[in-house]
Amino acid sequence: MAKMKKLFAMFLTLCLIFSFSTTAFASSVDEREVPVASADFKRVCDQVFEGKGEVYNANGIDITNSFLTRYNAIYQSGNYDAILSGCFKEGISQLTGHKNIVPDVTTRTVLHPQYEESVVHLVKQNGFPYDGKSWYLVVTATGSYGYQDSTNEIIDFPSPTINVSFSDLGALFSGSLDSIRTTKPAINSNKTSASFTVTTTHTVSCPIPGVDYVTGTLGPFTNVSNFTIEV
Repeated sequence: MAKMKKLFAMFLTLCLIFSFSTTAFASSVDEREVPVASADFKRVCDQVFEGKGEVYNANGIDITNSFLTRYNAIYQSGNYDAILSGCFKEGISQLTGHKNIVPDVTTRTVLHPQYEESVVHLVKQNGFPYDGKSWYLVVTATGSYGYQDSTNEIIDFPSPTINVSFSDLGALFSGSLDSIRTTKPAINSNKTSASFTVTTTHTVSCPIPGVDYVTGTLGPFTNVSNFTIEV
């Protein structure tokens, strides 16, 4: 009987230790600092407020107009961190930005305009052990294409160059791009635009709560970026 009481006491002690460890860990997650806006996020944000981008909610609905109205004063104050924090709180899924096309004036009939398009994906971990942990992924497509000046038509559109960056992960976390797939650019029937899709899959390495020198993995997370380049 005494042995059973001793075993029960040990079991109760272990439960309490686990409970305290989990509580302390949850507290550390809840007390995360305000998300920090990277140079990439600021660039895309600028493009949105210059009328050269869009904002989409979690359902993929374009909410650009309401976003501009709600955050205009904050943007004018230069507080990008507050805008980023608000995006996470409101469940905004992505921001897109477009850079002005710059023609190559050294040629005459066939031009080779350059483009730069970016999509910001806001990602949040749901579930144990890092419920609510958030970060964002920036997918940028750059390149040039053949443009017939006399007919105002795209005549050639090579595959783009894709760059992917992680932001706001925190010191203890690191992102890893597991795969990236880019569809072949398709020129529309009027030859005035070309579209392609970039699908990225990534994971995030993280520490295991209560266990030293052991790394866990969050994900995989898959994001789809749709790009349309117009003449």
